[in-house]
Amino acid sequence: LKLSNSEEQYRSLIENSDEMIISLSREGNLISVNAKFEEKVGNSRAERRGLKVTEFIENPHDREHWEKWIQKTIETGDKFESTLSIYDAQGKMIYFIVNMVPIPNSDATLLCTFSDVTELIDAQKELDRLHVQERTSLEQLVSERTQELEFAMRELLEREKLASLGSLVSGIAHEINNPLAVIAGRT
Repeated sequence: LKLSNSEEQYRSLIENSDEMIISLSREGNLISVNAKFEEKVGNSRAERRGLKVTEFIENPHDREHWEKWIQKTIETGDKFESTLSIYDAQGKMIYFIVNMVPIPNSDATLLCTFSDVTELIDAQKELDRLHVQERTSLEQLVSERTQELEFAMRELLEREKLASLGSLVSGIAHEINNPLAVIAGRT
């Protein structure tokens, strides 16, 4: 009776969890999925049961890694954590952190929990986009200010040249007028 109650509590905990939870066979086939998994990924449990978990992974490279990770977790008995992105029932990409743990003394060999981090990933992408936009805006502002500064420097240089030229002309005129004034004053 205690074992039956314990199993029922375990099933209730798994079924009502806010996390997606699945159990896998040694071959990586789905044995069970909870309601959250069914809701997020789509298809009924009956349609998913028996399928390889890698069948809903789009990227062939990711599929190969998952097959290796499943085998490694089974062989070593160690917990494994990774990330995964899949399309949900509406065709939107969703991102997960997946924890895979061996289940001792059970028909199911592995228990996997999927923590949805899509909002975090989307927020990070938005931050990256804003960062790029701000950097572009800042680069444009620096470029504009640099052009204004270069224009002001050219204008200042021209004024200095004109002031030097005016001073030179004034000095030459003074030198020309000064001896003439001395000569004119002697006569």
